[in-house]
Amino acid sequence: MKEIIVNATNYETRVAILEDERLVEIYIERNSNKSIVGNVYKGRVTRVLPGMEAAFVDIGFGKDAFLYVNDVYEDYAEYQRLLSADDTAEIEPEFDEMKSAVVTLSISDLLREGRHVLVRVTKEPMGTKGPRITTHVTFPGRYIVLMPTVQQIGVSRKIRSREERIRLKTLARNMRTGSIGMIIRTAAEGAEEAHLAKELLYLCQLWEEIKKKADTAPVPSLVHREIGLLERVVRDSLWLWMKTAAMS
Repeated sequence: MKEIIVNATNYETRVAILEDERLVEIYIERNSNKSIVGNVYKGRVTRVLPGMEAAFVDIGFGKDAFLYVNDVYEDYAEYQRLLSADDTAEIEPEFDEMKSAVVTLSISDLLREGRHVLVRVTKEPMGTKGPRITTHVTFPGRYIVLMPTVQQIGVSRKIRSREERIRLKTLARNMRTGSIGMIIRTAAEGAEEAHLAKELLYLCQLWEEIKKKADTAPVPSLVHREIGLLERVVRDSLWLWMKTAAMS
């Protein structure tokens, strides 16, 4: 038997996952110190540092956020980190060729002081350092991670079946509209096309809403907050339990 136990107060939320009455995972999120990783902000470039190939961006915190030149373009390491170790994606071969072509551009070619940018936080601020950000926003769902600023399609390496990988990549290409990219997560193994299409539609609509909000939002401002701890646990755990029950 599998259970999710939640204890929520005005100060913190604690979520425990039990299997056969044994604790297997526990998560704690304090309301006074909620993570900002995954949040999307509209910011302003305050400094461009050609010697460091980086820029500082005001996103509304006490310390400016740090934007490295590789984070203005496709950052393979960031996409690998985006998913858990269980969801590492295999990016199409042409991705490496594209990356090697764009890294020759300097930060001065890409940004200037005063420019407004839409960014996603990838690392929390630590000590005297502000948060780390990227211009490539990403939206994780149960089956799909939407990458609206790139065109690559990847499938989780945890899906071992070659036939299933081909099926999922073909579905992703057929469902894609425009120049969006996506990563198919491990949870999508065996999923019906209708379920994938429904989630992709939702994520695309979310992206359109964020762009509209960013058009009129003041600078700096938060334009999208990543879902909370409980929602993430339900999204990432409940699907597995339901799938296991259906197979038993």
